[in-house]
Amino acid sequence: MVRAMRATGSRPGACARRERCVRASHALVWALAVACLGLCLALPSPGAAQAAPELYDREVDAALAAYDASHFDEACAHFRAAHRAWPGPRTLRGIGMCSYELHDYAEAYRALRAALDGPPSDRPLTDAQRAHAAELLARLEPLVAVYTDVPPRASLVIDGAAVEASETVVLPLGAHELTVSRDGRTVAAHLQ
Repeated sequence: MVRAMRATGSRPGACARRERCVRASHALVWALAVACLGLCLALPSPGAAQAAPELYDREVDAALAAYDASHFDEACAHFRAAHRAWPGPRTLRGIGMCSYELHDYAEAYRALRAALDGPPSDRPLTDAQRAHAAELLARLEPLVAVYTDVPPRASLVIDGAAVEASETVVLPLGAHELTVSRDGRTVAAHLQ
């Protein structure tokens, strides 16, 4: 029997090991194929790269026209669409300006702060735009409450709505119900 196995080149258990190796290599090939497909889908096509600036320009033009006509909801929607097409401080400034006019002071504060403090951009704010955003932000400071000591990994519910826990929470002035939960403990508070 041993002679027969040597003649065919197999040993006891070799078949099972070979089958496991084949399965593992098939799994590896599938994993690599899925990863390559994911990478290909994540990369923008050349046409999409060219479409983003065009869409951005169209949306910004529409936003500015709506803003000039005092249609701030419409202008804000166009600035948001432009920001999705090509994010940057200029669209954030536009969102902040519209939100300010709509009396959504918390959103205006967040957008303007992000426009001023965000990462470098290939379309930075001009000196005049930066000064205008800083001026609006200074006007907003007495109109919002800014909380910077949010516990890490905490879940927040403000006025009955779940809020993404970040380093800073910005609320419009007024009464708010706040619930903070972390590590199985919950604290509720009424803010004035």
